[in-house]
Formats: sequence, C-alpha cells, structure tokens
Amino acid sequence: MQKLVLMMKLNVLVPHSVVSSTGPIRGNCKSLSQSVVFDSLKPFLLNGIPPPVHQSVRDLGVIVNDSLTPYSHIAKITATAYQRINLIFRCFVSRDVPTLFRAYTTYIRPLLEYNTVVWSPSLECDICNVEKVQRKFTKRLPNIAMPNAEGT
Repeated sequence: MQKLVLMMKLNVLVPHSVVSSTGPIRGNCKSLSQSVVFDSLKPFLLNGIPPPVHQSVRDLGVIVNDSLTPYSHIAKITATAYQRINLIFRCFVSRDVPTLFRAYTTYIRPLLEYNTVVWSPSLECDICNVEKVQRKFTKRLPNIAMPNAEGT
C-alpha cells in the first residue's frame, strides 16, 4: 500500500521536472537506502527509470549519508577547514594575531557553522573533530600561551 502511494506521488512530480528541465531527466534525482522498511519499496521508478542509489547525497550544502549521521558531512567540512587554515598561514605574510583571527572568522568559521541546525553533531567523536579545527589554528598562532595538560 505504501509503495503504491509513494509511486503515485513520485509520478505526479515527474511531468513538472520534465517541463522545468530538472529532476530525473537531467540526472539530479538520487535515492538513499535508509532502512529495512524502505528497502521493500525497491525498485521505484521515475519516468520509467529507477533513480541511482547512493550511500551519501549532498543537498543544500549538507551531506546526508544512508545512516543519517553527520559523519560524512563533518569529515568533508573539517578537511576543507584544514586546507583553508594551511592557506591562511601560507598566504598571509603578517603574523599579527588579530589579523589571523579575523581571517579565521571570515574564511573558516562560516564553513564550520553553516547549517549546523541540520547536521548538529551529537556524538562526542564528531564534536571533537569539529573542535580540533580550532585547536589546530590556535596552536599555529605566534606568541599565544597554550594551556598545558593541567589547565594552567
């Protein structure tokens, strides 16, 4: 019953996507295999063609994986943030700390904070991965006293 309802609703969308030159005709349609319940719905067709099944899909800048955890997204944004940190220290001649902080808040923080409501990390390892970016940046700043393991 659910499969028929889903197929009917998808078939209503297909003519609209053909007219607007988006959707399954141009290859923009993807599907995720998310659970056992939805696995029984395979294969569903859009305009007679099954959409490709992916393990992760990027939508509105957020990567969603088949287990619906933010791990893939966090891995991508932290890798990009590390690249940007390296670029900042390679390209900026000045080692003025306020200037470097300004570069961090301009080029790196928006990347880490974009759409956090959607992908908000709940696992400690995900939170630590995001926080490591800031620690790596502050460790490279000149003349900043870093606290030791005892917190002094």
